[in-house]
Amino acid sequence: MRQEKGFEAFLKQESIFPKRRSTPIPGGYMGKVLRVDLSSGKLTDLNLPEDRILRQYMGGQGLAQLIILHELPSGANPLDPENPLVVMAGPLTGNGKTPAGTVVTVTAFNNITRFLDGSVGAITSGIAAGYFGSQLKFAGYDGIIFNGVSEKPVYLWIKNGRAEIRDGSGVWGKDAYETQDIIRKETGEPGAEVMSIGPAGENMVPSALAATGPNHSCSHGAGAVFGSKKLKAIGVFGSRKVPVKNMEKLTEAGNQWRGKMKVYNYPQDRFGAGYPDVLKTIVHKNFQTSVFPEVTKELNQQEYTPRPCYECNRQCPYDVRITTGKHAGYKATVNGGSEQLEAFYTLGIGGPDVYYLADVINRAGIDGCHFGCGAGLAFEAYEKGLITKSQTDGLELKWGDVAVAEKLVHMTAKKEGWLGRLLAEGPKDLAEAIGPEAKKMVVHIKGGAPALHDWRPYTTQMLGQMTTTGGGKPRFQGFEIGPWPELGYTQRTLNQESKEGKARESFVGGLFRIASGCAGVCWFGESGVTVNHTVEALAAITGWDVTKDEVMAMGDRTWQMEHIFHIRHGWTPEEDMTNIGQRFLEPLPDGPFKGFGVAKWLPDLFLDFYKECGWDPKTGKPLKSTLQRLNLEEFDFLAASQ
Repeated sequence: MRQEKGFEAFLKQESIFPKRRSTPIPGGYMGKVLRVDLSSGKLTDLNLPEDRILRQYMGGQGLAQLIILHELPSGANPLDPENPLVVMAGPLTGNGKTPAGTVVTVTAFNNITRFLDGSVGAITSGIAAGYFGSQLKFAGYDGIIFNGVSEKPVYLWIKNGRAEIRDGSGVWGKDAYETQDIIRKETGEPGAEVMSIGPAGENMVPSALAATGPNHSCSHGAGAVFGSKKLKAIGVFGSRKVPVKNMEKLTEAGNQWRGKMKVYNYPQDRFGAGYPDVLKTIVHKNFQTSVFPEVTKELNQQEYTPRPCYECNRQCPYDVRITTGKHAGYKATVNGGSEQLEAFYTLGIGGPDVYYLADVINRAGIDGCHFGCGAGLAFEAYEKGLITKSQTDGLELKWGDVAVAEKLVHMTAKKEGWLGRLLAEGPKDLAEAIGPEAKKMVVHIKGGAPALHDWRPYTTQMLGQMTTTGGGKPRFQGFEIGPWPELGYTQRTLNQESKEGKARESFVGGLFRIASGCAGVCWFGESGVTVNHTVEALAAITGWDVTKDEVMAMGDRTWQMEHIFHIRHGWTPEEDMTNIGQRFLEPLPDGPFKGFGVAKWLPDLFLDFYKECGWDPKTGKPLKSTLQRLNLEEFDFLAASQ
């Protein structure tokens, strides 16, 4: 009762958006957030919060979570009109002088997570690089808040500070990429950036994503909230410049940053399987094996074109013109991360067919992590006779069948048939529908999915995966794959003999990754390379005396706010310790890490992590000292007794 009264009091606090700012707008910000009431059609420009708030949360996930905590009423469900959807850039987004200053975040209370008590929903943030975040700022805004629901399909169009809600009936039913092309034609701006959903978002599939142009997406359920509001897309275009307080220092920080960053060499760096080449493991046949020698067959015969993000030289995303096999001649767009590829590696599909399927699933608007964990379970269950053709609409689920995999993507997007509906709901729901044996085979995190790589050899990465909500991108990971000297880890830390220090390592790495997203920085252009240059760039662009400690505290504060939200919605330590698919905890069956698994260190590893977070190990609630340290005393009503 005390807890709920505390949250009700928090909701009644004065708006964080002042009618008139008492301090000048810092550099890095355009100065406005757009509120869009889809029920009434009203558009309102809001002033940015005061510097006191901006310095604590900056932007991205941090500021978006604060908005949602203030505006989401008690008892609201993820697909209700009252659920706000927040799109937010950061101060370094679009600055043009540093690499990786490209990020936009979509944050919402989504319907992926399944807690043990049957409640659905958690706050998650999908992060995308590319160009959309930069163009949002060039168009005059730091962020957008969507409230309510439209009576008919619409899209939002913003150009140089002028916003309008447009009829979306002409794009409703189109795939995510077709939608972007049509909106560019309708607006007469071929250089516009568009964030759009596909059929999965329209049908409110929990794992639906919002594509931010070919090669990029905000995953983890944002698309379902778009669809619930009848919001098909957001188009942005502008010519404004991001204000900079000290251009000389920003340029210097950016130049040093670029000089340290590892860049991809084309085409040879794309002849491999992607991130599995780094991990030395791969998701194959629903995690039954961690090796897949045939996965790279004919990849060195395809034609690759890098599609770098705004003013970034790393060149993570790319296009592929397929030159061999059934789909020869097809041009596929591929994201910088390889999760959308591993969604099909797990089904036994390799070679250039994977590029085709990655394009298909992006167009449908589905997060490959959730689809892959569900479809992998379905294929294994079919192989073992746990489901039959009567449950698959007549499809034979055989490993390596490209046509069947493509059909399942479309069934999932449309929630067609028994299997399509359950794949849409998520791997945990599918396992429960199949029966007890399937519960031993499923990979899930709180009903959703881990980022789809085989993390099992890496203790800190596994800890990060297991402590997420199953819908959000796991931020907590250490340095077992590579060092990060500026965070105090000068050597790779892979150690499968002991868990000592692993929780601390994961916590430190996670805080900076969270802070980076809030600042508008992509991890791919930063991890292991720079901390100091990021801090220097933030100080130069904003004019604030930013320090590394302040940035780390901002990451910590954002994490604590996310955790507070989840406590409000039913999280307890039991969720981390038991609401996880058994297969994910099994020792590796083969490969260079055969026999290793983190289950032997549970639940102690969780308790170590809670200690690092400043939480009570029994209840998981933040200690009063943690809230005071991070200036979160307004949540003292939630604090664990000490």
